[in-house]
Amino acid sequence: MRVLWLSLAALTLVATPTRAQDKGTPGKFDFYLLDVAYGPDFCNVPGVGQPCTAPHGFALHGLWPQNNDGTYPVFCAEKPGLMSYDSALKYTPNLELIKHEWAKHGTCTDLSASLYFISAHMAYHSFAIPAELEHVTQSIDTTADHILDLFHEANPSYPPNSLVLGCSKGMFTAVAACLGKDLNPIACQNVHLCSEKALKIAPSELPK
Repeated sequence: MRVLWLSLAALTLVATPTRAQDKGTPGKFDFYLLDVAYGPDFCNVPGVGQPCTAPHGFALHGLWPQNNDGTYPVFCAEKPGLMSYDSALKYTPNLELIKHEWAKHGTCTDLSASLYFISAHMAYHSFAIPAELEHVTQSIDTTADHILDLFHEANPSYPPNSLVLGCSKGMFTAVAACLGKDLNPIACQNVHLCSEKALKIAPSELPK
């Protein structure tokens, strides 16, 4: 399931690498990090405003320029955004998050807003979600290694160490893939999202 209502505050808390942020020159970075968010536990993340409607399933969070030394550039330039957000909203159904992604990450590429989001959507659609995680009907107690194994099995072209997980207080919240500037998968360099070994996967199916 790839339908999700995203909370910008929650995503910022649970799915961004905890490394130094440096403003840089557009186009001057080493690789991309494709972040795919998993939403059921967002309402439990500290700092998320209430009332909060729990989202569900997987959706595109963003395509983020990264550097091999663990830093990543942000807010690199003042560049015009999309003329229309209709297409982007199909994959990230939160307008404020889309605008934020362009301002913070997209401006650090040498792409126009249109080409940046086309690239993000292409990367997102080339990344497969394991069948076991498409329709989770009850909480699953598992390990980070097992979740990574599932994603590697679903994406056999991805090399070892090309995927990392996002988590918050023992809950699985995201999976991220390292991609070259040509959007082909590569091994990650100095990307750290989740250090917890035991993880719980919340149901992706909302109660009927």
